[in-house]
Amino acid sequence: MSRHKPLRIALLALLLIGAGQAGELGCHLQVHTEVNQAGELWANVNGQAPERLWIGAQDFRPLLSPNGAWLAVEARLMSNIGVVLLFRREGNRFVPAAQDVTGLAWKMAGERERFDPATVENPQTYVHGWENQGRLLQIKLRGLWGEEPEFREILVRLRLEPDT
Repeated sequence: MSRHKPLRIALLALLLIGAGQAGELGCHLQVHTEVNQAGELWANVNGQAPERLWIGAQDFRPLLSPNGAWLAVEARLMSNIGVVLLFRREGNRFVPAAQDVTGLAWKMAGERERFDPATVENPQTYVHGWENQGRLLQIKLRGLWGEEPEFREILVRLRLEPDT
């Protein structure tokens, strides 16, 4: 009888923040994230025991901010439903941010472009990147909307504060 170990896919193997920023953070930051077959996202910081951050997604794409304070995660909940999860670093662990960044990004886009986010067909949300050393999160939104729905893409920038 064979013994099967869970398949683990390393998404972000190891990230070391350079020595120039290490003094600002107080240490070298090492973050490792993994996804298993059950759709769980796990992370450990600076060699601490891994902690489960999220469960129930088919795929994850984590992106650590340049200053090490935030972890933005693009999660595919079903084949075409994507959300952005945001985690704030507290010491040697990440905790969920209070704000629903996916909803906030769509709300901002709707106000800026004058459309109702609830009317968007096939909405897709992606982590695009970081600006300003991790103080601005770029989120790309895609979908069909308008009086005669057409494919559109918008880049939204969210300013992150410590209590976000």
